[in-house]
Amino acid sequence: MSLSSVAAQAKKTIEAAWLAGPPYDLATQAAEALESAGMLRPPETPAGREVEVQ
Repeated sequence: MSLSSVAAQAKKTIEAAWLAGPPYDLATQAAEALESAGMLRPPETPAGREVEVQ
């Protein structure tokens, strides 16, 4: 199974943070790396979406 281009870029971002960052919780470090790279966005909620009326 190969990674999509988005997943591959996320992997590179996480790996770079692991090499340069402090040695603590890897999940937190990965999340911070993705946030710093602007790769995260808030989840969509039904209340936040506009519904088309037909």
